[in-house]
Amino acid sequence: MTKKQLKEFIRTSLIESGVIKERYQLKEEDGDHEVGMAINLLDDIINNAQSLKGKIGTSEKNLAGWIQDHISQAQNFINQANTGYHEIDDKEGNN
Repeated sequence: MTKKQLKEFIRTSLIESGVIKERYQLKEEDGDHEVGMAINLLDDIINNAQSLKGKIGTSEKNLAGWIQDHISQAQNFINQANTGYHEIDDKEGNN
Protein backbone atom coordinates (compact mmCIF):
# COMPACT_ATOMS: atom_id res chain seq x y z
CA MET A 1 0.00 0.00 0.00
CA THR A 2 1.43 3.37 -0.97
CA LYS A 3 1.39 6.38 1.36
CA LYS A 4 -1.30 8.00 -0.79
CA GLN A 5 -3.46 4.86 -0.59
CA LEU A 6 -2.92 4.66 3.18
CA LYS A 7 -3.91 8.32 3.60
CA GLU A 8 -7.08 7.79 1.58
CA PHE A 9 -7.89 4.58 3.49
CA ILE A 10 -7.52 6.37 6.83
CA ARG A 11 -9.55 9.35 5.61
CA THR A 12 -12.34 7.11 4.29
CA SER A 13 -12.37 5.01 7.46
CA LEU A 14 -12.63 8.10 9.63
CA ILE A 15 -15.45 9.54 7.56
CA GLU A 16 -17.35 6.23 7.67
CA SER A 17 -16.86 5.95 11.44
CA GLY A 18 -18.08 9.51 11.94
CA VAL A 19 -14.85 10.89 13.46
CA ILE A 20 -14.28 13.50 10.75
CA LYS A 21 -17.96 14.36 10.38
CA GLU A 22 -18.21 15.24 14.07
CA ARG A 23 -14.95 17.10 14.34
CA TYR A 24 -14.42 18.63 10.93
CA GLN A 25 -17.22 19.26 8.49
CA LEU A 26 -15.88 19.02 4.96
CA LYS A 27 -17.41 21.52 2.56
CA GLU A 28 -16.93 21.36 -1.18
CA GLU A 29 -16.52 25.12 -1.52
CA ASP A 30 -13.75 25.32 1.09
CA GLY A 31 -11.10 23.81 -1.19
CA ASP A 32 -8.21 22.13 0.63
CA HIS A 33 -8.77 20.90 4.17
CA GLU A 34 -5.50 19.12 4.71
CA VAL A 35 -4.21 21.11 7.70
CA GLY A 36 -7.52 21.08 9.55
CA MET A 37 -7.99 17.40 8.85
CA ALA A 38 -4.43 16.62 9.96
CA ILE A 39 -4.93 18.52 13.22
CA ASN A 40 -8.17 16.67 13.94
CA LEU A 41 -6.60 13.32 13.13
CA LEU A 42 -3.57 14.05 15.32
CA ASP A 43 -5.89 15.07 18.18
CA ASP A 44 -7.75 11.77 17.76
CA ILE A 45 -4.46 9.83 17.74
CA ILE A 46 -3.36 11.60 20.93
CA ASN A 47 -6.68 10.93 22.68
CA ASN A 48 -6.70 7.26 21.69
CA ALA A 49 -3.03 6.81 22.63
CA GLN A 50 -3.64 8.31 26.07
CA SER A 51 -6.71 6.13 26.57
CA LEU A 52 -4.84 2.99 25.50
CA LYS A 53 -1.89 3.88 27.73
CA GLY A 54 -4.28 4.11 30.68
CA LYS A 55 -5.86 0.75 29.83
CA ILE A 56 -2.46 -0.94 29.56
CA GLY A 57 -1.31 0.48 32.89
CA THR A 58 2.20 0.22 34.29
CA SER A 59 2.29 -3.40 35.49
CA GLU A 60 4.16 -5.81 33.24
CA LYS A 61 1.82 -8.32 31.57
CA ASN A 62 1.32 -10.03 28.26
CA LEU A 63 -0.35 -7.94 25.57
CA ALA A 64 -2.02 -9.48 22.56
CA GLY A 65 0.34 -9.63 19.61
CA TRP A 66 -1.98 -7.64 17.36
CA ILE A 67 -2.11 -4.82 19.91
CA GLN A 68 1.69 -4.71 20.12
CA ASP A 69 1.86 -4.73 16.32
CA HIS A 70 -0.65 -1.87 15.96
CA ILE A 71 1.21 0.23 18.53
CA SER A 72 4.52 -0.38 16.75
CA GLN A 73 3.09 0.45 13.33
CA ALA A 74 1.39 3.61 14.59
CA GLN A 75 4.62 4.79 16.21
CA ASN A 76 6.54 4.05 13.02
CA PHE A 77 4.05 5.90 10.79
CA ILE A 78 3.96 8.98 13.05
CA ASN A 79 7.77 9.06 13.20
CA GLN A 80 7.99 8.78 9.40
CA ALA A 81 5.46 11.57 8.90
CA ASN A 82 7.27 13.81 11.37
CA THR A 83 10.67 13.16 9.81
CA GLY A 84 9.31 13.46 6.27
CA TYR A 85 7.53 16.71 7.07
CA HIS A 86 10.78 18.30 8.22
CA GLU A 87 12.54 17.08 5.08
CA ILE A 88 9.82 18.63 2.87
CA ASP A 89 9.87 21.83 4.92
CA ASP A 90 13.67 22.09 4.55
CA LYS A 91 13.49 21.59 0.76
CA GLU A 92 10.85 24.32 0.44
CA GLY A 93 12.74 26.69 2.75
CA ASN A 94 9.96 26.90 5.36
CA ASN A 95 12.13 26.33 8.42
